[in-house]
Amino acid sequence: MGVKNTFKGPILLMLTAGTIVLGTYSGINKEISLTLDGQTVKYDTVSNTVESFLVNKKIKVPEGSRIEPNLNTKLTNNMDIEIVTQFPIKIKDGKRVLEHETNKTTVAEVLEECNIGVKDKDILNKDLNQKINSEDTIEIIRVSESIKKEVKEIPFKIKIVEDNALLEGKTKTKIYGKKGKIEISYKILSKNGNIVSKTKVAEKVLEKPQNEIVKKGSLKTSTV
Repeated sequence: MGVKNTFKGPILLMLTAGTIVLGTYSGINKEISLTLDGQTVKYDTVSNTVESFLVNKKIKVPEGSRIEPNLNTKLTNNMDIEIVTQFPIKIKDGKRVLEHETNKTTVAEVLEECNIGVKDKDILNKDLNQKINSEDTIEIIRVSESIKKEVKEIPFKIKIVEDNALLEGKTKTKIYGKKGKIEISYKILSKNGNIVSKTKVAEKVLEKPQNEIVKKGSLKTSTV
């Protein structure tokens, strides 16, 4: 059975420093460095490809591992082969928390693997090109801006005018007041769905208020 790029067999690994030859192989002897999760072992081999090398050395790779270069790559002397096994990480995407197993190398690769996009205004706790390690946490703060409009009342003013045809101490409303309306636009900044700031950016008078005019009597009464 051949070796595949992503292994789905039993989780078992055997690394031996010796050379195991199962049959007759043609080709020039080559020295290969195999690195598994940071640990490197050197091998001598006459295998021609990465796949045949792994098979001939009876190196069984854990399920879901990533192999670089790919299995069909021709071997050359002093070539480096790396096997990265899956490891757990946590992704906090806004209010959502995701536990994920990955064999990717960088933050960008992990997010792409999980189909998670990051917008310009979003805040990421790591650089996209930063190396990711076992049990790391990638956190994305989702930032959104929106415009909210509110309509408020404008109070009217009361204007007092003297009326000498009206007895002193008496009042009479000539024109009743009417409240106006104003539309105020606010820029709303939210992080993970929670409002963190509200800034006024514009206002527009929809209806001007009408002042109330009240007559105030100034006619004095005569006394005999």
